[in-house]
Amino acid sequence: MEPKKLVEVMNILLVGATCGVSMAHVVPMLRPFLKYGKTLDKGDALPTYVGVYVPKRWFLHFYQLHVALSCMSFFLVWVVGEKGWNDLHVLTLFNLLQSSRRLYECNNVSKFSAHAKMHLTHYLVGLFFYSAINIYPLCWALEGDGHRVPFTRIILASLVFAVAYNDQMMNHWLLSRQKKYFLPKERLFTVVVCPHYLDEIVIYLSFLIVRPGLAYLVVSAWVITNLSISANQSWMFYLKQGDIKQNHYRVIPFIY
Repeated sequence: MEPKKLVEVMNILLVGATCGVSMAHVVPMLRPFLKYGKTLDKGDALPTYVGVYVPKRWFLHFYQLHVALSCMSFFLVWVVGEKGWNDLHVLTLFNLLQSSRRLYECNNVSKFSAHAKMHLTHYLVGLFFYSAINIYPLCWALEGDGHRVPFTRIILASLVFAVAYNDQMMNHWLLSRQKKYFLPKERLFTVVVCPHYLDEIVIYLSFLIVRPGLAYLVVSAWVITNLSISANQSWMFYLKQGDIKQNHYRVIPFIY
């Protein structure tokens, strides 16, 4: 398949995944597909003919794949790609930095319960997403479709990425120190339930700043939709156990 056509296919698949997650959130009988980890109660488990679950610790596979593909795309763009600075250099660097940290955190910081599960569809969509965000710059590199980016935009995107990157690292560290399934009482956790999800959203918005266009617009829409729904599930869980109050926001301070 031609690189340009592959980009179009990935855009369509991500739009489909975004619509699918949104539909599952709206239709009550489909909501169990979205629940995982602490939000997946025994009563939510789907019948065995559709309820195929895998360990939540398989999140590690997402970042192993992410690191492998980001290293490959980084090498091809920086070492054997076209000379001269363009947006593909920035995108592959961002991917490499994010994937490396998340893999380290999954191995050394995050605490996965031995009993925590996620639905197989969640796992497969995750593998697709982390493949797609690395295949995009690879396809553009193969097409010679790197764009020169104004220095001011590079600085803006790098600052946005760095702030969210550092904040997510701190938030994951705080979560790892907490008693199981209780929220920290520090930083943005005092305002929103999932500031680490907010960081993830901002990180991918920095990609959109580097290369405005349909691909990263679709990526951003997927990340915002998926993490907003996950944050809502976490909000309901913490509200039920009395760890937060009704006026606690889910993911975006003073908005949602």
